[in-house]
Amino acid sequence: MLLKGKGGRTTIPEQLTLRGARLNEVVVYERVPLIPPVFSRTCNWTQLAGIIATSSEQAQALLKQFNTQPLTGVKWLTVSERIAQQLHQQGIRQTDVCPKASNEALITWIQQNWE
Repeated sequence: MLLKGKGGRTTIPEQLTLRGARLNEVVVYERVPLIPPVFSRTCNWTQLAGIIATSSEQAQALLKQFNTQPLTGVKWLTVSERIAQQLHQQGIRQTDVCPKASNEALITWIQQNWE
């Protein structure tokens, strides 16, 4: 049994089926985009210490909302090489990957690398 989100990735079930597995896929959640944020003031991108994106959906939403250009020079921290690679393809120059996605791991990584 494979638990997944609606419209989720297809590689895992495809590979398991090709290898002879009988697979039941169960859709247990659906990601729904939030409405665009409302800001009380304009963001000054040059004052940002960095951006943390723990999912590709978060990163893409931010890039779509603000256009990629002001974000290309900002440091980004992600939790996977896949997200970092997607950011590079979008023109983001500096991406780092934290080996774990927990709050504690992210805070420790930031303290050790950005402060």
